Amino acid sequence: MKKRNLHTKKYQDISSQREEINRKRSKPYMPHLPNKKKIFGRIEIVAPRVFSLFGDNYSFFLDFIEDVKVNVQENNKVLINLSQVEDVKVSALLVFYANIEQSQKQYNSKAIIKTTVCKTRFISMIFEKFGIWKLTNEDRHRPVYPKQPGLELEICTASVGMNRNNEDSRLQLRKVINYTKKSLENTTLDDDNDSAFAAITESVSNVGQHAYDNQFFSEEFEGYLKNWWIIVHKIGDQLFISVYDMGAGIPDTISNKPGIQALISSIAKAVNLPIISLGDGSRIKAAVEYGTSRFKVDNRGKGLSEAKEFVANNPEGELLIYSGFGSYTFCSINAEEEVENLPKCFAGTLIQWNLKLENSYE
Repeated sequence: MKKRNLHTKKYQDISSQREEINRKRSKPYMPHLPNKKKIFGRIEIVAPRVFSLFGDNYSFFLDFIEDVKVNVQENNKVLINLSQVEDVKVSALLVFYANIEQSQKQYNSKAIIKTTVCKTRFISMIFEKFGIWKLTNEDRHRPVYPKQPGLELEICTASVGMNRNNEDSRLQLRKVINYTKKSLENTTLDDDNDSAFAAITESVSNVGQHAYDNQFFSEEFEGYLKNWWIIVHKIGDQLFISVYDMGAGIPDTISNKPGIQALISSIAKAVNLPIISLGDGSRIKAAVEYGTSRFKVDNRGKGLSEAKEFVANNPEGELLIYSGFGSYTFCSINAEEEVENLPKCFAGTLIQWNLKLENSYE
């Protein structure tokens, strides 16, 4: 063994003291992570290479979002380094946008989070198209790209906390519905405009009725933070619609539905598991089935069942729901459902429809 000299011992002692200090902090000490540097008084947070909630990228992306939230809370000003971003998925961008906007409202500052320029023109166009630069007040300092009037829609936000019937909420929802209807024109789904309207409005209605109910929170949820976000995007023959909220997740709110325990019991029996062993994914499945099941006893709409019906009418549609520690997927091509456990808790609820648009004249 190599003998330690006084110089080596000194630095080892300092290192041990530093570890002990960090161990006593509320956040776990992670020596494998480099210390974050400050740029112009802001804590720099490097964004992941891929903005995605799928596969291995799920945990990386949620760690990044949590990193932003924690540092905003502790340091109040953050600079997000986007220079490494190479790929962006619609659902992840929606979560990113929502967390920035929620922080701005919570701390009453549009300047609390800023970003760097993107690595490529293509990625920068995506961020501009969906309103990220406008949200952070950086649109004047970023390249402007040609837009297609009526064919592009920025992320829409509305509050359910102040007044569920407020004009802004109706305006935002109307923009989404009109964009969706236009996207379905001259396709085999053109006659399904009513289904699209029902799926989107029922999903948004679910946010107002359940997600921000104060009984699910230890502290009252401020009205101005009770928001939902929608992103609609058409790429070629693909239409993506995502609805997101930061309220109580489906696995928690489902417990309030009359007759739901009987439905959950039937699902547990079908998979030969005790109810207590059912994961959050199975509880999301119960919420989806509830609207059309014999166990439903209230007079409200069909809720998430409308979301599934909208996808089922599309020969290559997919419905994806993330909430809590579970996910639920329905694919119309084989009418198969899949429930999974998530490695990290997904705060709130994300509902996404993926639809293939086929020309009705073909």
